[in-house]
Amino acid sequence: MNNYRYFSLLAFYCVLILLASAGQVDASISSSTATVTGFANATGGNSPNPFQIIFSDLPTNSIAGGTLTLETFGDFNSVKEWIDISIEGTSFGRLWDHNPSNDGFVGFTTNDDRGRQYGLYGRNDGATLKLSESQLDVFLADGTFVLGFDDFGFKVDNLRFIRSLPDEYITATLVFDVEVGLDLESNLSISPEPTTFVVWSLLGTMGLCGLRRKNRC
Repeated sequence: MNNYRYFSLLAFYCVLILLASAGQVDASISSSTATVTGFANATGGNSPNPFQIIFSDLPTNSIAGGTLTLETFGDFNSVKEWIDISIEGTSFGRLWDHNPSNDGFVGFTTNDDRGRQYGLYGRNDGATLKLSESQLDVFLADGTFVLGFDDFGFKVDNLRFIRSLPDEYITATLVFDVEVGLDLESNLSISPEPTTFVVWSLLGTMGLCGLRRKNRC
C-alpha cells in the first residue's frame, strides 16, 4: 500500500471518529439535598401539619431520568403512621403504610414499606422514587422542584420530649443528569469550532498528498 492510500484511509477513519464524537452529549450530575427538622415538635398528640421542600435554581436540561431519595427519622412504625407524598401537585402515593403497592417508591430500608420509630435498631428509614426523563422535563420546567408532604397519619406523634430523643427529620435528595455545553444564547463563540477545524485540516492534508502524488507522475 503506497503512502497516499495509507494516509487517505487514516484521514477517512479520523473524520468518522470526529464526526461521531461531535454528536455526543457531555453530561454532568445535578444533586440537591434539603432537610426539614422538628416537623412534629409543635403537634403534641396531633399529626404534623403539611409542608413542602422546594428545590430552586435547578437546571432544566435533564437528559435522562433521576431519583428522589427520602430519609425519615420519627414516629413511623405503625400502619397508621404514614406520609402522603406529591411532586408539583402530582401524588406519588402513601409512604410507610405497610403497603408498597400504593406508592411509586422502591428500595425501602425494610423492603416492605414499613417505617420505624425514631430509627429503631439504629437505622433510619429510606426509600427511593425513580423519575423518568419526561417527568423531570415537566417538574423542572420552571427551574424548581416542589416536594409536598401533604398529609400524615394521625399517629405520627412527637415523642422526643417523652423519651429524650433527637428531633424528627426528613431529608430529601434529588439527583439527575444534565446536559453540559455552550449556551446557545450567550455571546461566547468559537470560530471555527474545534471539531470542524480538525476535519478541514485532515481534508487539506489529503489534498496535499494527492497533489504530491500527481506531481510525481
